[in-house]
Amino acid sequence: MDILIMEMITSATAHRVLQEMLLKKDADKKKEIFVYINSRGGELEAGYAIYDMLKLSGRKVTTCGIGEICSCAIILFLAGEERYATERTKFMIHETRHIYDDESSLTTKAYEKYMKELQGDTEKYFKLIAQNTKLTVPKIKTHIQKATDGDWQFDVKLAKRLGFVTKVGMPF
Repeated sequence: MDILIMEMITSATAHRVLQEMLLKKDADKKKEIFVYINSRGGELEAGYAIYDMLKLSGRKVTTCGIGEICSCAIILFLAGEERYATERTKFMIHETRHIYDDESSLTTKAYEKYMKELQGDTEKYFKLIAQNTKLTVPKIKTHIQKATDGDWQFDVKLAKRLGFVTKVGMPF
């Protein structure tokens, strides 16, 4: 089963991926899932939904990075037992960001609550990365702090050394 994720990750993306998985689930229950990803990221909750669907599928999952794997697309990429990426694939990690609809209406208490939730989301995101790579949460934070714009960008060679990528190339 092949799944393509070549867009911003949204709840619509999660819906489409789940629908594809459900429609194809009875075709061959032992058939491996190949997920091809080229995404700048998107909604963290949608990324977690897809990650959970892939992990709970009961099938071997292989992810393939083509182009760029950024932000929450990293989560999807890490769902693979085997993780391939092309030589020119770029990776990016940063602290989570939320878009608040009406920031002008935030009271101090609401702002503090919002920031606490944001910090919690960032910790959860970093922990998932650490569990699936050779990095630790403190090392991830250090790399992000060193990045001039807060976006830690790295190439496939470093991604392989850090345990994001298991093989450079494609599985075909």
